[in-house]
Order: sequence, then structure tokens, then C-alpha cells
Amino acid sequence: MKKSHAVDGFITMKGFDLNLLNVFEAVYLYGSVTTTANVLSTTPAAISQALGRLRVYFGDPLFIRQGQGLKPTINATYIHEKLGGTYDDLVSQFHDLKNENDNENKNKLVINCSLLVTTRILGPLIKIMDNISPKSHLVHDNNNNSVESVDDVLTFRKADIVFDVSPHSNMSRNTYKIYEEKFIAVCSQSHPRLKNTFMFSDIPNEIFVSITSDSTEISAAKTEIENAINMQRNFRFQVTSVMAALSFVEQSDAVAFVPVSAFNKYKECYNLKMLETEFLLPSVPIYMVYNKSALNSPFFAKVVSGLQEHFSLPY
Repeated sequence: MKKSHAVDGFITMKGFDLNLLNVFEAVYLYGSVTTTANVLSTTPAAISQALGRLRVYFGDPLFIRQGQGLKPTINATYIHEKLGGTYDDLVSQFHDLKNENDNENKNKLVINCSLLVTTRILGPLIKIMDNISPKSHLVHDNNNNSVESVDDVLTFRKADIVFDVSPHSNMSRNTYKIYEEKFIAVCSQSHPRLKNTFMFSDIPNEIFVSITSDSTEISAAKTEIENAINMQRNFRFQVTSVMAALSFVEQSDAVAFVPVSAFNKYKECYNLKMLETEFLLPSVPIYMVYNKSALNSPFFAKVVSGLQEHFSLPY
């Protein structure tokens, strides 16, 4: 369709509810308000109201009561014949598009979370999806999960599930805390001074790695760590990811505060050790947030149930 024709069409159809065409065609076919209401899963009052709007729009009674039914006027018959194949083609195209969309998205899941969270959820999530539907599709996206971006992602269906440090609760969403990410102090196995503990008195003598990731998990933990230590530290290295921090720690005498899940997964690769601290390090909650309406999909409902069951078990 050319742009000029499209603009003309927009102007012509402005203010007209295309759902009224369904009502018109159904009443024309069945000749009954009650039957039309049953077919369209609505009430006779709603059909009567729709007919009223159609009569105003076309300036014609359209259907006249005859006995127990409704008989189309000459103008209604003309409209029906004029729509004819166009309406049938439109319905057919919508039917095909809906089937294609349903088939494509029926067993597809889009998750939005940081790379850090994927280290905990991808393993169990893939197993759950394999058990439900071996041919299902999983897509990962990451938008660093500010409050505004999470709302945007869920409102506009850019992802099915968001994993975040905030619950984002409202009337249209469900929130479930799946786990807490504990942060610990780490250094290299060959650190010349630190053995198994890290005390307040050690802080002035050590260098540190600062993780400047936009991940909400890291940002939340950094704030709590600063509050717990409340001392000036010597940040010699600055990195943008937990993986980079682990690498810097291995190759230097630096100390870093990292998620325990990352340490457990990579401690052998990076030759690291965990340090016991005399100050309390944070645990950051991770929430699973999704639209309540998504539970209408049996596949999605089973995925959510599987994740809840998995993360209710001891880690």
C-alpha cells in the first residue's frame, strides 16, 4: 500500500471500530441479536449497542425486525456484498497470522537479567524447559534493569520474565524471590599476607578491585559493602565485570568482593580463595517478575512453577 493511500485510509477509518464489522456480518448471517451475542461471546445488550453505532455511521436502519428475526435493508445487503471477499480475506489473513504467531511463540521464553544472574538460573531453566518441551526456544536479553526499564520490558512484552533485585509489585504482576546472592571477599591462593581471614586492620595495607558494572546486583552490593566497611580503600584496579575482577585478583595481590556463586564456579580456574571477614557482607535478593496474564500459557505456567520448585530447594 502506498503511503498516500494509507493516509487516506487512516482518515476514512478514523473513529470507526473495526470490531463493528464482526457484529454487522454476524447479524447479517444469523439474523438474530441473541445468536450473534452467543457466537461473539458477549451480551445481547452489547450487540444492540454496536448496531446502534453502525446505524449512526451508515445513516441507515440496516436491519429491520421481521417476525422473530432481523431482515437486512437494501443498504445492509449492499454493504455486505461490497465487503464480501475483502472481509473474508481479512479474517483469513488474521487467522493465519494468529496461528503463525501462536506456533512461533507457544514454546518460546524471553528472559531479561544480568550476566551474573544467568550463572545461577540458566542451568535449571534449560532443564525445566527440556522437560516441558524439548524443542522450546530460550532468548536472553539484558538492559541493566533500572526500575523504569523493567516496567518498560514487562509492559511492552519485550521479555516474559525479568530477574532483578527489586520486586516491582503491582496489580498486573507477580513477584517471587528465587534466591539471595551472597557476596564474599576473595584473593589469590598465593597472596603474600592474607591467609584465611580479612580484618578491618588489613584494609589499609591492601589494594582492591572495583567493579563498575551497571548490573543492579553489583550496584546494590557495592552500596552495602561501603556501608559495612566505612573506610577509605586503595582501588588500584577498575573493571566492568565479575569475571574480569576474578582475573585481576588471580594476577595480583588485590582483594575483591564478588558473588559466592561466581567464586564457586570459577575458583579452580582462577586459583582463588575465600576470606572470612569480621564485618558482615551483603546478600542481595533476586526476584523473578512476570505479568500475571502470561500464566494463561500452559508452557509459561509450567516454567514458572518449575523455577519456584527448584529454587525452594537448598542451594
